[in-house]
Amino acid sequence: MRTVGATICYVCLATLLAATAVGETAAETEVPLASERGFRQMTERLRIALVFASYATYAPTRADQLLHTQQVINLLVGERGDGYDAGVSPGALFPSLAAVLWPDGVIPGLIPDARRLKHALALLDRLDPSRRDQAGRVVSTLTRYLDLALDAMHVAGRARRYDDAYEQILRGYAFLLAAYGPAAEPTPGGLGALRQLLGGALEASDRR
Repeated sequence: MRTVGATICYVCLATLLAATAVGETAAETEVPLASERGFRQMTERLRIALVFASYATYAPTRADQLLHTQQVINLLVGERGDGYDAGVSPGALFPSLAAVLWPDGVIPGLIPDARRLKHALALLDRLDPSRRDQAGRVVSTLTRYLDLALDAMHVAGRARRYDDAYEQILRGYAFLLAAYGPAAEPTPGGLGALRQLLGGALEASDRR
């Protein structure tokens, strides 16, 4: 049975999923990270991790805290990562979410993807050497933000008291927000800053 938080989550994610699904189809598998479409999908997965982190922040019970904290962990480490719990997988709880963002059935994990993205950008011909070095530094900072968010969520999961977990969840949320760094208010190591830096260098997804 879903907890109160999970039920609220299901209702609130409907709007988010409707926006995410625009332009995406189940056929979009194996999308290169260094592409417009791959970058967009990674951004959306990070945005959904922020949504789950916000639900953990406002969770009415410790059980809800644990549920949403684990959902964030799952999105960060991916299905093949340490600490992944298939029992509270976002895809298991919300199949429509899975159909949009991991249509091949495997949650890739934001942290592994951030590490892969650094390598992918190093091979991007359209990026001049100076911007390639800058992009590498931004991705390193992005990965660090995600690692720190994961650490905070793990500590929150092990906490014995609601209030102790709450403090760690807030830390995790702050690091996720820094990693997201929307283009309107980019943070030094966020996806928004990286998108601005890359400009038109990302491969157009329809030219693969």
